[in-house]
Amino acid sequence: MKRMLLLAFLLSLVQISSAPAQECDEKPSTLEITARATIQAVPNTLTLSVAVETDAPLAKDAVRANAEQTERVLSALRKAADKDGKIKTSGFSLSPVYEKGDPSKPSGFRVRNAVVLESKALDKAGLFIDKAVEAGASRISNLAFTSDKEEEFRREAAVEALRLAQGDAEALAKASGLMIRRIIRISHEQREHSPLGVLRDASVASVQTPISVGEISFSANVHVVFEVD
Repeated sequence: MKRMLLLAFLLSLVQISSAPAQECDEKPSTLEITARATIQAVPNTLTLSVAVETDAPLAKDAVRANAEQTERVLSALRKAADKDGKIKTSGFSLSPVYEKGDPSKPSGFRVRNAVVLESKALDKAGLFIDKAVEAGASRISNLAFTSDKEEEFRREAAVEALRLAQGDAEALAKASGLMIRRIIRISHEQREHSPLGVLRDASVASVQTPISVGEISFSANVHVVFEVD
């Protein structure tokens, strides 16, 4: 009789101790929200890619001619740029040029030297283009406007997206008769959209190339998981 009572007592202890374990296995109720925020900012830096291309029958002549022409372009850009302007080489190449009828033998050589101008003088964008072309630039591309406060704008967009997510979560929880307890997880991605310079047609050739500067957009998407009860 004592053994039966002891066995029954041990079984009751097993049942009691196992109850909290079952409760711990239960996953909390959650509410997931995705929100997006965009910050508009005024750029304070421009970058411009300028390339000089020269052709010659001999490679050494193509290299020499390119060096002279590139130096004229660099001199013109340095003269037009502000004190904080920076110019650096972004690429150099020497390649053979083949005749269309005979691709086995080069008819000459082509040298391409590319530089990037970075300046705080956004109002001189058109002037930089004109001076580079006058000095002998062959290609001008990748005119873009950026900001040295990009990290600050990215964080601002992310914080704003989180604020929107929290507002949406509170509204949905209230409408559902729930209460938000805490944030379980946050994930986010950020994007930057730097505007390209917009070139507008000039009615007179002597007029400086007009450039319209736009704003920079910094966007952030956040996905937030809230615990509710």
